[in-house]
Amino acid sequence: MITDAKTDPTTLISTGSLSPSFECITSGGAEINIAEMRGKVIMLNFFAVWCPPCKLELPVLQKYVWEEYKDYEDFMLLVIGREHDSKVIEGFIAEKGYKMPFVPDPDRRIFDLFATQYIPRNVVIDRDGIIIFQNRSYSAKELKIIEDILEEKLKNIKSEL
Repeated sequence: MITDAKTDPTTLISTGSLSPSFECITSGGAEINIAEMRGKVIMLNFFAVWCPPCKLELPVLQKYVWEEYKDYEDFMLLVIGREHDSKVIEGFIAEKGYKMPFVPDPDRRIFDLFATQYIPRNVVIDRDGIIIFQNRSYSAKELKIIEDILEEKLKNIKSEL
């Protein structure tokens, strides 16, 4: 379901608004300050290890988003584990074999900037820090929209590779 704060009370930020700032550490140890990532197209995916739709979405996300754009300097993907600590995230990654950058969010500090409930949830942020797409729940059709947005926003980079 494509979502926005104007139409969905569980979504806290409107599309077209500046993304909230936050800092995090990925499962690989990278320190990220989202406010310092201007100039990059950023995709956030919020999930939980127990969530059936999340389990359907994550392999597709790895194949069609991460594998496609992981080497692009101007792209960042963060898969954020709502209410999971690093130990749970690391076990999940090891079990599933994911290569994407995961971020633990045990106290919902990051999630609560964007929404009050419902996962999976995706947020795409443009180079200027503006939210350009949001959705919740898993839909192949909406993930295709995300792929098209990333293709559009990163096409200049593709031609240089």
